[in-house]
Amino acid sequence: MREEETVGDLYGFRDMLDYDVEIAYDLTTDQLREQFAASIDFLHYIGHVDHQGIHCVDGVLDARSLSTVNVRTFLLNACRSYEQGAALVEKGSHTGVVTLSEVSNQAATKVGRTLARFLNAGYPFGISLSIARQQTLAGHQYITIGDGRTILCQSSAGGCPYHRLGLVDEETFHITLEWYIDFHFGIGSNIGLNVESVTKQYLGPGTIESFELTAEELDRYLELDQSPIEYDGDLYWSGEITAADLD
Repeated sequence: MREEETVGDLYGFRDMLDYDVEIAYDLTTDQLREQFAASIDFLHYIGHVDHQGIHCVDGVLDARSLSTVNVRTFLLNACRSYEQGAALVEKGSHTGVVTLSEVSNQAATKVGRTLARFLNAGYPFGISLSIARQQTLAGHQYITIGDGRTILCQSSAGGCPYHRLGLVDEETFHITLEWYIDFHFGIGSNIGLNVESVTKQYLGPGTIESFELTAEELDRYLELDQSPIEYDGDLYWSGEITAADLD
């Protein structure tokens, strides 16, 4: 899964948040044991897992043998990682994402990169994985264990918006906005949109509004924040695209 090694670029891209992102390759069993014992907010493992444990450069580390786990949250992006992830939660981790069966390198890379981007944007683990599952047929092999409401950081949007974008004609776009709740903004949160044609206030979560924008209006809307945009089955991020890219 060499393509997923660039996943480190997806953490810490937000200007207002201070991250310490460390990447390590070819860890020994002792080094990985030390990682699990360290006070780490999120550990993203890419590699191989089997019934014996987590593969390292010098052997296999069985999470069930660990005496101390201080890693708060994790992703074990490897085949059949459920048992090892469950052991991490039992020994102290709060939340994790694991696999139930074998997954292809291509599927694992896509799920891993998508999940990383959503977590970094402030979406809870459960919601992040739910959306990441939609990006590949093998996504249903991933599950969250522990508390799926856990977040790594607070969303800059004050919640978790998800846009479904469609084309009405050559110059008009149709947007359906879905709003997910998180730990800070729960059921009944008040939602207002920075769209001139939308004057209502809404209570989340759920599908809260559908509206149309010209290409010029869409470009202004996309610049407001970093949030996910689904268009023609593909996932984009606002602030990184324009209406001209969606043709």
